[in-house]
Amino acid sequence: MRVRKGQGRFTGMADGLLLGAHDPDSGDLVYIGDVGTGMNTAERARLHIHLERLARPRPPFAEDPPQADIGGPAGSTQCSSAK
Repeated sequence: MRVRKGQGRFTGMADGLLLGAHDPDSGDLVYIGDVGTGMNTAERARLHIHLERLARPRPPFAEDPPQADIGGPAGSTQCSSAK
C-alpha cells in the first residue's frame, strides 16, 4: 500500500491509498488501483503520523502507478508504504 500525499487543505496528510497485490508468478508487487480515504482531517493526520516512519523514496510497486493516481507534481516520489 502506498499513501497518496494530500494537497491544499490536506497538505501533509494522507489523501488516498494506492493498493497493490503480489503477482504469484513473479513475486512483484503490482499496482491494482487507488481509493480515497473517506477520513476527516484529524483521522488523516493520525494516519500520516503512523505511516511516516515507513516512508521510502519510491513507490513499492514493480512499475510506477499512473501519475494521475500518484498525485502531486510530476516526478513526485514521496510515499509511505505498509505491508
